[in-house]
Amino acid sequence: MPYINRLKTMCGGKEAFYIPKNAEPLVFSNEFSCPDSMVSDEQKARGLQLVYYPEVYTIKRDDQTKQIALKDISEHTQPLPTKLAGFKNLGFPKITLYGYMLCIDKDLLPNLAEEEKAFVKSAIAHFQKIKERNPMLSAAHELKHEENRHFFSELHKKYGLRLTDRDFLINRYLDEISATNRERLIEQSPQSLDEMKKTTRQTQIEWLSSPEKQAYYQGENSDFAAHLDQYREQTKGKKADTSHKMLNELAEHYFTYQVNEKNVCLSSAVNLNFSMPESLLRSASSFPLTSLRDGR
Repeated sequence: MPYINRLKTMCGGKEAFYIPKNAEPLVFSNEFSCPDSMVSDEQKARGLQLVYYPEVYTIKRDDQTKQIALKDISEHTQPLPTKLAGFKNLGFPKITLYGYMLCIDKDLLPNLAEEEKAFVKSAIAHFQKIKERNPMLSAAHELKHEENRHFFSELHKKYGLRLTDRDFLINRYLDEISATNRERLIEQSPQSLDEMKKTTRQTQIEWLSSPEKQAYYQGENSDFAAHLDQYREQTKGKKADTSHKMLNELAEHYFTYQVNEKNVCLSSAVNLNFSMPESLLRSASSFPLTSLRDGR
């Protein structure tokens, strides 16, 4: 597949959305662009696609319940949206950025009860919060995930080994933290190596302490636990890398960023010896960890 970037010219804004009949727009995403310079040559060669997907939600009165609800374009009741971007590998890597418009049925406006007005106010605040997020940072986040995923796959081909259970879980944390860190580095633009390492350390601390991130790893049914089960099945019969060499190489790559057209490795700022929930570790191996080193 050829490389496609449908975000490099301005997209989003009111004109990107289909406004349903008899609906009044309340909030809609801003225009933005993501230049080709955000994408590495290697990702372009893999046929990466960057696309935009606008979604419209309308506050309407449900025909059956007679309660007001948030409806999508197909008239299905939906919760408040939270997804800003997503990455999938469809035989080629595809990153989708989501834009949102909130509308209200015009017939509702003069007929809202007080509690319904509170619902509308809360929905507006939620969509306004999404609007304030910079889509370019979400794109940078997903681009880092794609880069990490490719390196993860290639490293397994290189060694023919699998990560220990514990190392795999640490790898999942590091993948998420490194993607968030790429956002921070773009947003804060630290100039010196020490400043970049300080940002990286702070990103890890805040990511691990964020209540919003706990859904990734809290409990035996969390995303990370499910990923571990899948990984065990995919690598069944392979010898485990108890030397942790693969984990070190993953961390070095995950925390290597291009700054002023040069690769800067910040892995020495990352702590591998952080605590994980016992429920997540219950069935995972607990080998001692080696320390990270600057490798690039």
